[in-house]
Amino acid sequence: MYSSSTQHSGSENSGLKGEIKQLIWGRRWLLPVPSELKPAYERQRLDDFGRLVVIGSPLLFLMYVGMNAFSYFIYNSVLVGDDRIVYLITEFLSGVILFGSLLLVRRPAIQKKFNSWVPVAAGLLIACKIIGGLLMDSQELAINQVYITVAIIIVATLALQTSAMASLATCVIASSGFIAAAYAADDNYVALFVYYYLMTCLICLFISGLAEDQYRMSFLKSVLLEYEASEIQRLNEVLEKMARQDSLTGLPNRRNFDEALLREWERSRREKTAVAVLLLDIDYFKTYNDTYGHPAGDECLAAVARSLSGAMRRSGDMVARYGGEEFVVILPNTDRDGAEDVARRLIAAVDGLSMAHAGSAISEHVTISVGVAIAVPEMNVSYKRIIDDADASLYEAKKRGRHQYSMAS
Repeated sequence: MYSSSTQHSGSENSGLKGEIKQLIWGRRWLLPVPSELKPAYERQRLDDFGRLVVIGSPLLFLMYVGMNAFSYFIYNSVLVGDDRIVYLITEFLSGVILFGSLLLVRRPAIQKKFNSWVPVAAGLLIACKIIGGLLMDSQELAINQVYITVAIIIVATLALQTSAMASLATCVIASSGFIAAAYAADDNYVALFVYYYLMTCLICLFISGLAEDQYRMSFLKSVLLEYEASEIQRLNEVLEKMARQDSLTGLPNRRNFDEALLREWERSRREKTAVAVLLLDIDYFKTYNDTYGHPAGDECLAAVARSLSGAMRRSGDMVARYGGEEFVVILPNTDRDGAEDVARRLIAAVDGLSMAHAGSAISEHVTISVGVAIAVPEMNVSYKRIIDDADASLYEAKKRGRHQYSMAS
């Protein structure tokens, strides 16, 4: 479909969307397809024609055989003399055109230009039937050829799903049959043929135009629906991201952390590996807010979040905002030494910010305290246990004087 084959920026999509809406609401006949959509529109028409070839080729063959069988057996008694010769010649030529077209149409290069060559093939086929009917002496055979010609016109202009212009070209090319045989035809037959031919062509061209207009309308509406679906999907992705991301720091939020820890807890339990959780707290953050104000406090949280993220060295490690001035880190497949190394690195990363903190009782700049917990998950033990252990370790680090880490026993 259109979206999978053509890419546009959001502003281009918005402009094209507005153009499509104006076309649909304008209720013009044979809606023009915007230039950006023409390649997709042509591909869709070609795909539909390709499916029609697969289904319709056997049916056209059966139609040809059926019509000839009907004519031969029903009119066998009058199919004699010159009429028989004319009948055989015209049916032979019709068969060559039909079967030649059915063989060529399966080639992609030929199929691609179906709106150009189908009118020629169909027009010549109809012209053969017209010439045959006009040259026959038997009125019964001539009338039969009229009916067959009408049927072929209907198939060529409607069933093959060519454009309205291609259908018009078919009728124009087919009319050459009248010129070719008019000099030898009975005037009554010519009048009969012209009447039925013109009536059939006018009706079919009208229906073909309506069908193409409806096809264009359906295509434009489908593109519009794709745009709407794409916009809804984009908004859903934004909402999902907002629901899983802390808006201030850009880190995963508490919900996202809980889901990630549960996954790692279950994986570690299956694989019998250790998982570490670090709970971090900005020291004297309430005093920082009271001293510098809440906007500065928000900037401090964002800066600390960036430093913590920058200190992560493995793609599987995750740092999230736990709430308030607290942050939390998940370290999959990590032993005691690895967890302690990360804890020291995080403390150093925040120290490296050198953010002034006049209200701190332990340092002139912003610092953090870290609680570390490690576990090899066991059956029937909730992942919340390791969070409680990390929280207890954080409390111990604060109790010891802050700006340090504590390891759960």
